[in-house]
Amino acid sequence: MSRKEALKRWRDYFGGISTEEFPHPAVPSADPLHGRVHKVTVEETEADLRKIRPGKATGPNDLSADLWNSKFWCSTEWLAKFLNQVVAENKVPDSWQESTPIPIWKKKDSLADCSTYPPIRLLSHSTKIFMRIHDRRIREIVKLSDNQCGSVAGCGTIDAIHAARLLAKKHREKQKPVHIHSLSRVGEGLRSRTA
Repeated sequence: MSRKEALKRWRDYFGGISTEEFPHPAVPSADPLHGRVHKVTVEETEADLRKIRPGKATGPNDLSADLWNSKFWCSTEWLAKFLNQVVAENKVPDSWQESTPIPIWKKKDSLADCSTYPPIRLLSHSTKIFMRIHDRRIREIVKLSDNQCGSVAGCGTIDAIHAARLLAKKHREKQKPVHIHSLSRVGEGLRSRTA
């Protein structure tokens, strides 16, 4: 297989898993809370910029962590002003809708099978800062239940995976079907299967 054919194969695979929709019940929603959105402060921006380690991979806009943490320009002030403009205009930049998928082989099954390479997706650093600031603000007013594994401190996904495997094993022993649903964080949709 030529390099061009391999790139097309990966593009088709990632395009498929990123846009494939799965049937799922409607997600219940509550009435929106209307109110003033507080401006992003320079201090918030600076605190989150410090969390970005130097040398981290860039996202689709190719702006490195080193650039954001540079002492040669007022990056925190500029970024805080930019993030406030995003909120005021109620429109995120088009580049924030993009990510760079990186396949990571899980050392299982065939090297030639694309599905054995679940992707991580690189986002731009400005997107991550915006999301961190607003995620922290939302967590201050919303109580996440302990079963939100991976989203709550001290509640990792490994325990949830173990519990799901144990549940599937018990149902197999009793020859009863079990329906498992999981929701991906990065827009891959709802996955459903019967174990």
